[in-house]
Amino acid sequence: MFNIKFVGADGTPHTGGVRLIFNNDTLFPKTDAKGTYHDWMAEGKYKIVAFVPYWHEVITDSIVFSKDKIITIRMKFEAKELRHH
Repeated sequence: MFNIKFVGADGTPHTGGVRLIFNNDTLFPKTDAKGTYHDWMAEGKYKIVAFVPYWHEVITDSIVFSKDKIITIRMKFEAKELRHH
């Protein structure tokens, strides 16, 4: 079991438009009003990458998931600077 809480640069919950990659598997999580996504993964080691349009991606180090442990992750998105050409 794991919980991922998504927050924006200002610390408020980010509730939509997130794409997650666990190693090579992509999913589009549904978050609650607090920006939290709850799910489970098979036991193993996972690198997680989170994407939101116009924000910098968030990449974790490898995280070990086990059946007897609940993992809680906080992912904070920072806005990309828009450049005018």
